[in-house]
Amino acid sequence: MARLQASQQKIVDLLEALKAGDTSVRGELEQLQQRSREDLRRLAEARARLDKEVGQEFLNVDAFQAMEARMRNQDIGEQLRRGDVDGALDQARDGLEELKKLRDDVQQRRGDQPNRAASMTPQERARMELMRELSRIQDDEVGLRSETRDLHRAWRQQAQAKPLEAGLARKVAQKAAALRKELDAVNDARLGRDGRRALDEAREQLQQLEGEASADPARALNSFEAAQRSSQALRRASAGAGETSSERRTLDRVGAQAQRLLDQLGEALPAPDSGLDPAQQAQFQGAQQRQASLRGRASHLLEGSDASELSETGKQALRAALDGMQASTGALEQRRGGSAIDAQSEAIAALQRALDSLRETSPSARPAAHSEASTETERDRSLRDELMDAMKEGAPDGFDLEVERYYEELLR
Repeated sequence: MARLQASQQKIVDLLEALKAGDTSVRGELEQLQQRSREDLRRLAEARARLDKEVGQEFLNVDAFQAMEARMRNQDIGEQLRRGDVDGALDQARDGLEELKKLRDDVQQRRGDQPNRAASMTPQERARMELMRELSRIQDDEVGLRSETRDLHRAWRQQAQAKPLEAGLARKVAQKAAALRKELDAVNDARLGRDGRRALDEAREQLQQLEGEASADPARALNSFEAAQRSSQALRRASAGAGETSSERRTLDRVGAQAQRLLDQLGEALPAPDSGLDPAQQAQFQGAQQRQASLRGRASHLLEGSDASELSETGKQALRAALDGMQASTGALEQRRGGSAIDAQSEAIAALQRALDSLRETSPSARPAAHSEASTETERDRSLRDELMDAMKEGAPDGFDLEVERYYEELLR
């Protein structure tokens, strides 16, 4: 349910960005809607299993079915095709509110079970409290991100009107084309699946940057944001390459040049605090303080005794969340709303990974009767699913024979 709520919150955030004029989020919106539908299906299956195992003491079935119906009937894509962004945003907000109410109801019912709480072991109680606090921190971080978006929107509206100087625009367009050509040397068959997708996105965003810089007139903000997405995609692509591979070296070299291009474009934009009135300055200061407080709460969790319930993966995720919150605090201090939003999004995603790690390692995550053999079966099924997904993508151009030999070797 937490993952579904996080996806729905992200949909709301993207729709708010779309309403503010950022059309680049449409592709991500479609992907999130698909993921939400899949999460809803899994949630329904989990509810059915829980009904058999523990009954309905922790879940208001009527409320769940109402939420499920609302989410299944949510057709944001159709509303966007009709140009009704406000209607899509209202529908997404209603769905998010429904999810929050249902989740709060589940937690309330759990709190109202004194006998159950009394029978919990200290380990189970520590795990439950850890999950609750992580969920609260994540919810507060999501709320802070929404507020930061509102603050950033005022600066963004001012920046959108600023043209990109003709000489710089010409250089940017030429450099973007050159970087895209350099990426042709990368053998994407040697990248992981996420790395290949990031490489494709980097190519698309560099092409977008070339188009934005070639427009008449070229807009500084549009070019900057395309360069920013290119730089981010190149970092993800590099992470998907082998540490000592030629692909990693090429991607790092191109990424460094893309970053320099991004820095140049950033200098063409208005100052971060340009146009902010005293009230908005005070809001930034308040957001900075709340971010520091959230980081303190997360740090306290990591250093506390309950942190022993986190796996190493969960601890790494919580450390990543702390890094994101630290970056957000610095960006808010400098009044850089866009950078703060990116850092907050990273923190929210890392907190979700920490929560997921707790659920995956929970003693109740699988029936007690499961044996080591069944765990191996799950691993085999997971590997099969990954292989099937990779095979559906098809072989990169020119590598059909190599890919075919690779899968033949796996079958042996």
